[in-house]
Amino acid sequence: FLKKKIKNRLISLRISNILGKRIYENKRNHHKLFFDNFLKYRKNNKIISVNNDFKDFLSIDQFNLIILRIITLKIYGIYNVSISEKIYISELISWIDKKFLKRVNFVNQQKDSFTLSNKKLIKKIKINLNKKQLMNFCKKLV
Repeated sequence: FLKKKIKNRLISLRISNILGKRIYENKRNHHKLFFDNFLKYRKNNKIISVNNDFKDFLSIDQFNLIILRIITLKIYGIYNVSISEKIYISELISWIDKKFLKRVNFVNQQKDSFTLSNKKLIKKIKINLNKKQLMNFCKKLV
């Protein structure tokens, strides 16, 4: 329907998991983000078990850069917004807080693992996204 109405001016983005702190507490949120859950479990002094799935995470800084480039270059189409690399939950937690990592038992039952291919988008916006950038962002989160 949208393609018929606005023809070539449509952009559809399939966005991977975004990491960042919530600036404002919104009472209407019905779901928690990865970092929200991380902070909740971090407060408890209990040992927890977590599936060591891999996902395709993206920092809010990387996401903002991508959106800015899309707007300035006036890009239209359908794209995956990601860094296209496997990032295991254990890796992510170790980057954010090594002390908390000791209280987590990782189970290797990968049920919900995925990555997105961003090759089409990267060709258009010509920026480099990688795991190291995400790691550096995570180290500054807590």
